[in-house]
Amino acid sequence: MSFGRAKRGLLLIGAAAALAAAVLVCRPDRLLDANRERSHGPATRGASPPPAPVASSAYLNTAPDVAYVGAQSCERCHPDMHESYHRTMMSRSMAEVDPAKEPPDGEFLHERSGRRYEVYRAGGELRQRELLTGVDEVGDVLLSDFALKYVVGSGHFSRTYLAEADGFLVEAPATWYAARSDWAMSPGYDQAFPEGFERAAPENCLYCHAGRIEALEGSLHKIKVHEAAIGCERCHGPGSLHVERWTATGGEPAGSRRSRSHPIDRTIVNPADLSRELADAICQQCHLTSHAQAVARGRTLGAFRPGLPLQDFFISYRQEGHNEGMTVVGHYDQLVLSRCYQKSDQLTCLTCHNPHDRPEAREKVAYYRSICLSCHAPGDCHADESLRASRSDDCTQCHMPTSATEIVHLAFTNHWIGARPHGNDKRETTRAELEPWHDLSRLTELDRQRSLGLAYFAGSLERGPQSNFYRARARELLEGVRDQGLREGLVAAALAQIDGRAAGPEAVELAAEALEDFNLPVEARITMLYFLASFNLRNDRPVQAIEFLHELMRLRRSSADWALLGSCEAARGDSPAAATAFDKAVEIDPGLLTVRTELARLYEISGEAEKGLRERRIARRLEQIARRAASVKNDE
Repeated sequence: MSFGRAKRGLLLIGAAAALAAAVLVCRPDRLLDANRERSHGPATRGASPPPAPVASSAYLNTAPDVAYVGAQSCERCHPDMHESYHRTMMSRSMAEVDPAKEPPDGEFLHERSGRRYEVYRAGGELRQRELLTGVDEVGDVLLSDFALKYVVGSGHFSRTYLAEADGFLVEAPATWYAARSDWAMSPGYDQAFPEGFERAAPENCLYCHAGRIEALEGSLHKIKVHEAAIGCERCHGPGSLHVERWTATGGEPAGSRRSRSHPIDRTIVNPADLSRELADAICQQCHLTSHAQAVARGRTLGAFRPGLPLQDFFISYRQEGHNEGMTVVGHYDQLVLSRCYQKSDQLTCLTCHNPHDRPEAREKVAYYRSICLSCHAPGDCHADESLRASRSDDCTQCHMPTSATEIVHLAFTNHWIGARPHGNDKRETTRAELEPWHDLSRLTELDRQRSLGLAYFAGSLERGPQSNFYRARARELLEGVRDQGLREGLVAAALAQIDGRAAGPEAVELAAEALEDFNLPVEARITMLYFLASFNLRNDRPVQAIEFLHELMRLRRSSADWALLGSCEAARGDSPAAATAFDKAVEIDPGLLTVRTELARLYEISGEAEKGLRERRIARRLEQIARRAASVKNDE
């Protein structure tokens, strides 16, 4: 997904295919992270040592029971700040789609996949549809057509869209890119078999784009949006105590916050009053890219409050000697590499960025140059006068140049401040060990070992030369914490996934244990349910497998689940039910070649020749695309 935290996730969905080798088709989403809090009770196995308590804070609104009130409540007392905030990109991070404000209709052919995408307005809605081109004797075949419900992104760089399918929120395959003023494939969709409208838009992916959202019914991506755009409370914390205080006293004493009669107001967090570590934590929620992550035991990222240490909720790890190059959300990673940051105990994101406003385009050079000159003298610059003149004396063009990112069509300012001619600096990592971004001394040794093990496991899901090493380290650390008496569903789920490559009885027992933990994050729950469903099918227990699949379908919308259900129904000898399940699988993911081939066979034996012929034609076109993709890969 193009969203900020997509790379930051924790576990566990990505390797479900490895646990289900005999399944007809399996392409579960790689959705990582865990930020849903359950309230069904503790894990039923064992009595684990309690996690370290959350750090104390002088700010009253850091307490977990303080309520959010929404940005409209802040506007009443802070109208000027509210108005200026609307000029920032954060204020436009997500919104309901208004067709009158969206980019023009358009269409494009994605040659790699043989699909054509159309964006158009109809019935007062902005819609996207996906067609497969070049189908024998038919031409174009409509695959999907959805109304767009939400737009993610301010439009400064891009606008990506979300649709609702079967009650679940999914990403649309076409994105508007400002740099090219045109529609093109959404990030990650430039493939021979793109995900279409199947890619889930879960709570963890939307965390950095929405003000406040909630996953309903314990699901992965049935989402209720309480506040679409990022609002005041994301940086200042929940505001109910603040509103109550100033409602009772007659209003905000403008300009007197630090007066003798009005000391710092502890009902609301002002990042400017925080230590650098705690102020940085607010920005790190979304602007810190790390190699691997782990949610803190007993916590969720969604429970983080400004004014508290981020590592009390979510622990990020980097490789020793890190620098992973220019990334979309890696601004903080780049900043801490800068000598400006390292030589100062004052420099923070707020030094250069006013979160309540942004300079006009004509003011930007002078605005940011004045910030540089607050520490540096004009004579410190040794660049040639002609070069400086050609660049309007813009410090950032040399020291913070715009650089390409890992997402095509997007280039961002590199926040690694330095004297260099090119912006996409990257240090090669020579060691594979992980180290935490933050000070973890407040955690117990057990929790440090547990979190590091989960981080190594998350890193092992990324294919690369270090994945085997990471997997071995994860097993060693996580088995170690179990030996010390820790019984946690997330740990059991990770070990089940590691052991599940052999699909042995130990992996099955660990998966069952993980599911007994009612606080198991939904991502891990999905992976364990899928594993047990596929395990039961392989062992000739399709009825038991179907029970797990019904639970899965309540939690997410996935072609893998319906394809597996079709296999189960076929194993039971119920061909009509198998055809129904396979038909739903290809509705969700139209590119499932083997499913379409089996669906064609089932239609033909049931006497539905026309349906069978349609599936054969689509399957032949998909086979052509697959052969072409394989040929290109071989040439590379």
